[in-house]
Formats: sequence, C-alpha cells, structure tokens
Amino acid sequence: MKFFEARIDTIIMRYYLLMLIVIVPPFLGVPYLSLLALPVFLSAVLGVSFKRTKSKRTETSFPNVTVYPESWLNTSLKNLSA
Repeated sequence: MKFFEARIDTIIMRYYLLMLIVIVPPFLGVPYLSLLALPVFLSAVLGVSFKRTKSKRTETSFPNVTVYPESWLNTSLKNLSA
C-alpha cells in the first residue's frame, strides 16, 4: 500500500463509489452503512495504491555482458592469426 500512487481514473471511480455509499443506504433504511464511506473517502483523498511492489532482489546474472554471435568470434580469430 503506497500513498499518492493511485491513477486519476482509480480516484474518480472511488469518488463515484463514495457517492453511491453515501446516497443509497438512507433510502434502504440503514443510514449507519453510510459510515463505510469514510475509508473510501480517505483512500481517494490520499491516492492509496494497493498494487504490489516488486521485491528488491539483486540480479545474479551479468547485465553488462555483451553476447556476440559465434560467426563473429570465428571471423575475429581468423583475422588475428593472419
């Protein structure tokens, strides 16, 4: 969970959900369900993102090694021996 990382479309959808949670329960006769709007409101205002972050593991491979085709290597060795 990271703050201020949510995209704008996610925030807009949370506000629509917030309006739905605030408006519908009083018409159904259960106005105390409108209290569920508070966490939705806070997540929209704070821009909370619930996406998982990638782990910070180090790579064990060699990222700066350039691999050349075998034909290039054979050509280079022939040029050296000539």
